[in-house]
Amino acid sequence: MPASVKSSVACTSVVTNPQQRNLNTKTCQFPGCGKGARGASGHCIAHGGGRRCQKPGCQKGAEGRTIYCKAHGGGRRCEFLGCTKSAEGRTDHCIAHGGGRRCSNDGCSRAARGRSGLCIRHGGGKRCQQEKCTKSAEGHSGLCISHGGGRRCQFPECAKGAQGSTKFCKAHGGGKRCTFLGCTKGAEGSTPYCKGHGGGKRCLFEGGGVCPKSVHGGTQYCVAHGGGKRCAISDCTKSARGRTEYCVRHGGGKRCRFDGCVKSAQGSTDFCKAHGGGKRCSWGLPDSSFGIGQGAWRRAAGAAFSRRKP
Repeated sequence: MPASVKSSVACTSVVTNPQQRNLNTKTCQFPGCGKGARGASGHCIAHGGGRRCQKPGCQKGAEGRTIYCKAHGGGRRCEFLGCTKSAEGRTDHCIAHGGGRRCSNDGCSRAARGRSGLCIRHGGGKRCQQEKCTKSAEGHSGLCISHGGGRRCQFPECAKGAQGSTKFCKAHGGGKRCTFLGCTKGAEGSTPYCKGHGGGKRCLFEGGGVCPKSVHGGTQYCVAHGGGKRCAISDCTKSARGRTEYCVRHGGGKRCRFDGCVKSAQGSTDFCKAHGGGKRCSWGLPDSSFGIGQGAWRRAAGAAFSRRKP
């Protein structure tokens, strides 16, 4: 009988311990949050609980047994030689080197986002809340970069998204820059060069190695070989321009701002050639290397006229 009593007591203690643990687990006090609170703060890591990163000005949570967040060197690091990024999940590598969960779509090796099991291209992660937009949401805004999500460029009057860990967009010096000597353009993809100097993905026409141009959009080809968006007009094979659905001939791209003109704007200007857009002839201008002032122009014209005389 004493043995049976001990057995009953032991069994009861095993059953009640998990219930006590569940009752003692504190939840985050932030309204609507059901995550567990960290330490004596009463909040989860996302809402300020637990140990914080010791980097001045950083409010993120410290990772593991370190005193810094992932961005500032805390937590486990990627074991790939020369890589300083943090290891993802229970793997020993960062996302770029194969760590973390991968996309479950057949043939895709990209990293999975969120709980979907898919990468961003195949619908994983948070999506933009703008109606009919299928792009991924950036930051806590619930919107994609095109609709105002994520960090914005700090250049005055610029509404574009900031690139990488910088405070500016590509046009204003943000993000990685091309390492070609004297080039100030942004580097493309994971390469150290801009498109003009061979950076980014190249066209795979005839298997690759034939066309040196860069790919467009989400395709594997350049514009000349069918890459990028195509014109929405039936039987038209030209590429769509800008954020429009049509080629230049069918009204796509930037249009001339001159009243009543329907032609396309030239280059980085807002007008067509007939209304002053595009690059202009610099012959005879003071700062031009093609003739110096009107005197050079007159001398050249006089010489040409004298040669035409019989």
